[in-house]
Amino acid sequence: MVFALVDALPGEPGAIAYHDVNGVAVPVAFLALSTCDTLDDVSTAISHEMCETQGDVACNIWCDDESGAEWARELCDAVESNSYGVDLGDGQPPIMVSDFLLPAFFEPNATGPMSFLAAGGASPATVQGTPSMPFQTATGGYQIKRDSGGNETQVTAVTSEGSRRGMLAKAGKHHWSSRAARRGLKRAA
Repeated sequence: MVFALVDALPGEPGAIAYHDVNGVAVPVAFLALSTCDTLDDVSTAISHEMCETQGDVACNIWCDDESGAEWARELCDAVESNSYGVDLGDGQPPIMVSDFLLPAFFEPNATGPMSFLAAGGASPATVQGTPSMPFQTATGGYQIKRDSGGNETQVTAVTSEGSRRGMLAKAGKHHWSSRAARRGLKRAA
């Protein structure tokens, strides 16, 4: 995998990070340092993209919910606002990393836990909500959903007024790292 830390993402103004594959199927990810306010923003975005690349290297896996829809297999998007600290034991504050979804999340009718933090995976943590069932978007999260006709939309959860996600929803915009934003897809409630 190639992971580039750059000043800005010219093709994705305002984006913090995203992952994809290049023309020869090499996984790539990009992070725009100019859009990060803190080191926690950087470490959380890097871990988010690394987890998602691990879960869907080619950005092309869809999971059938057995209700007529498929969901992009993005391992961090549905819990995007949740993070936890990793203590390196060096006396410094923990490094914040992204929460991620567990396999049960993408299995219809599975029982939880659905995410690492929901399973009691770490502390201290920033948790705005966790999914309690498969394909459920947590507060502050988003997902890409495809109907049986192949039409893709971005689904977001209800958020607090002050969150970045809430501001995007009010503006009618897709999340910066979503496949939907890069593909110009319409939003769904």
